[in-house]
Amino acid sequence: MNLKWPRNKDFAFTIIDDTDNSTIQNIKPIYDFLHSKGILTTKTVWVFEPKDKFTGQCLKHNNYQTFIKDLLKKGFEIQIHNVGSGDFTREEIIKGYEEFKEIIGSYPSMHINHASNSDNIYWGYKRFGSLLKNIIKFRYGNKRRFFGDEED
Repeated sequence: MNLKWPRNKDFAFTIIDDTDNSTIQNIKPIYDFLHSKGILTTKTVWVFEPKDKFTGQCLKHNNYQTFIKDLLKKGFEIQIHNVGSGDFTREEIIKGYEEFKEIIGSYPSMHINHASNSDNIYWGYKRFGSLLKNIIKFRYGNKRRFFGDEED
């Protein structure tokens, strides 16, 4: 298969920013620098406040939402890193995706699981083929379960 890259380049490279612990104060200088160099990356966001030990701002913070919308206008891609840090119900996740669409203007085209949220989709041993999956299940048992791909 022969891929066509933008501007007839031979390859593409991207950076995806993990939103853990992100605040305007600690990431704005980085994005200002990237923009000044013409480097547009992917910024992940949370819609909701963290429910666990992680910190960081989310789209519920008006000043952070304004900052993220400005990044979007400048050409940065905005994607989702789960709807927040911690465990969320299916209803909260659906609500988070709808709020993301309302704020950003479209649904995310990429979902990046966050840490050990039990609502992660295809996470833990479910990420691997049968041999590695069985080794991981044997080694860790049911210490960590992920349910995002299970309808119930």
